[in-house]
Amino acid sequence: MDENGSLYVVDDGKYEVRRYRRGDSQGIVVAGGNGSGNRLDQLSHPEYVFVDRNHSVYVSDWENDRVMKWMEGAKQGIVVAGGQGEGNGLTQLSFPEGVVVDQLGTVYVADQVNNRIMRWPKGATQGSVIIGGNGSGGQSNQFYWPLDSEDGSLKTQQLEISFATSNKASKKYWMCSERECGVYIHTSVTDELLSISGDHNHSANPDQIEVKLLRDKMKERILAETMSITKIYDEEIVKANLSKAATAIIPTVVEYRSNMSKARRKNTPVIPSSVMFDIPELYQQTLAGKRFLFIDVFLKRGKDRILVFSSDQQLKILFESDTIFMDGTFDITPAHFKQVFLIHAHKFGQGLPVAFCLLPNKRGKTSTEL
Repeated sequence: MDENGSLYVVDDGKYEVRRYRRGDSQGIVVAGGNGSGNRLDQLSHPEYVFVDRNHSVYVSDWENDRVMKWMEGAKQGIVVAGGQGEGNGLTQLSFPEGVVVDQLGTVYVADQVNNRIMRWPKGATQGSVIIGGNGSGGQSNQFYWPLDSEDGSLKTQQLEISFATSNKASKKYWMCSERECGVYIHTSVTDELLSISGDHNHSANPDQIEVKLLRDKMKERILAETMSITKIYDEEIVKANLSKAATAIIPTVVEYRSNMSKARRKNTPVIPSSVMFDIPELYQQTLAGKRFLFIDVFLKRGKDRILVFSSDQQLKILFESDTIFMDGTFDITPAHFKQVFLIHAHKFGQGLPVAFCLLPNKRGKTSTEL
């Protein structure tokens, strides 16, 4: 909201920011509004907006990894932070979230996936790290996805007011997320309240807190598990038992999946450069936590590796079957393997897949060893 009482609203689904003056019913587009994209007149999943005294609009363009400035009446914006692709360099951002601009035009942005707060002076071609940048975690020099942190969720649950946090060496600084409020508190690194400044100029919004806690839980599971985002979303919605008011403001599964799919991809380990790689325990198990990686062996040739995935239940079906079928494909295989080989067992009047094998070549000898 600006000093005239005009309200600025980010519409993530329409990729735009709209301004509503007092009495307006529809408002006007002040940033974006030309579909999703990375042109200077476009936004892609805008997240936060800041309005300065000249009514210029600063938008964290989440999926384009940049912060855009749209001067009042402009048809397109200019990049004031990031815009050099997703990454952790000083010229880059990775899914920017909250953005604030001071009177000198210096941009402060929460660089979410890089777990840091960046400062970009007006006209600068690169920023500097002022808080964090030491990986994700709970240490005093670390963040865990700033402005959407687990610590922030704990504090909001206690106070029913949403706060964003930054960690110092001996204490944490918490600022009310309502931009026009300005209340802040200090806590110890163990979340013991040390001091609080003033009173909030707005009422608590327990519905927003309820939704934020739910989104934090969803994000935690999405980054830690391989289950589909839609299924995680549905499960957490059921468990949360939200109030009617909170249900009305929760993002739809389509909106949430769009954002979280990219975050999950960025959190996924890079493809190894050779067959000599470790398989994380998460990928050795079924979704129920049962063994799924059945065989992991190197052949005598040393550089050839065979992986076989199967559950105990699938193996039981295989061993009880009198008829098996085998098939392989060479067209679609993971890196460093040449063949996906499947074993099916005839059971219950149909062929059931019981083993999924990754083979290093097409040789008959390899199939024999398998």
